[in-house]
Amino acid sequence: MRSNMHMVYIVGLLCLSINLFANRQAIIGENAKDYSIVSTILWKDLAITKDDQNELLRISKTDHDDVASYALIVAATREVPNLNAILQSAARNGGNTSLIAKHFFELKEKGEILEQLEKELHNKPLSLYSAPTPDDFYRDMIVFRLLLSARSKNTEPVIPPGILFEANQSALLKYGWQPERKAFNYIFQLLLKEPKRSDKTVHLIFALSAYSKVFFDEATNAIATSNIPLITKQYLIDYLMQNKYRLSKEQIDKLKKLQMQLQQ
Repeated sequence: MRSNMHMVYIVGLLCLSINLFANRQAIIGENAKDYSIVSTILWKDLAITKDDQNELLRISKTDHDDVASYALIVAATREVPNLNAILQSAARNGGNTSLIAKHFFELKEKGEILEQLEKELHNKPLSLYSAPTPDDFYRDMIVFRLLLSARSKNTEPVIPPGILFEANQSALLKYGWQPERKAFNYIFQLLLKEPKRSDKTVHLIFALSAYSKVFFDEATNAIATSNIPLITKQYLIDYLMQNKYRLSKEQIDKLKKLQMQLQQ
């Protein structure tokens, strides 16, 4: 099913980018760890470091097309100094990664990559394919840049007219624009109003995952609070489980105990 979600399905991880729930090869093990590394780099408030650049270059060479494409898109979104090296590496990968890298080289000759993508996607219909296409990743990049800008200004994103987004992309723009210091409380208050699991709760958890920080202490404190509805606690468990690749061993152990307590 593609419909409103073209995104890459990651076992045990709602994932930290927009690529979720497509009919794609599962991202597990080391690939899932790499995917999480890229997500943390994408959403960090601080400047991109040399180590971050090296990680993006390394991951852009992976043989998992979706993970490599994600690293490439994030490198372009954050305009890393070693972008040319990443593009050159990715262009040899094959699949979407190669197509995206070669197209970015073409766009760079005309001007700023994002500006050119917005022109290309203006009034362009969404893809009907079940698996992500380069256009899907280009839309991701636009969403990423809009959110980073909105968070830095503490204001809702200004969405370019004429560009169509999928449901999860739209959800990020709707719920994920708060700066990190406000994000957990904002989304938690919205989750409190949801009496059962739905597309909206999935989207809210998805938006909460799109930060460099995993809100572990905030979530576990809420789970331990007696007057919080059980269903809301379960949402928070879902959120933490879906970000488990970014948790420490101690945090995972604590999470497992909380799960067992809620099941009793």
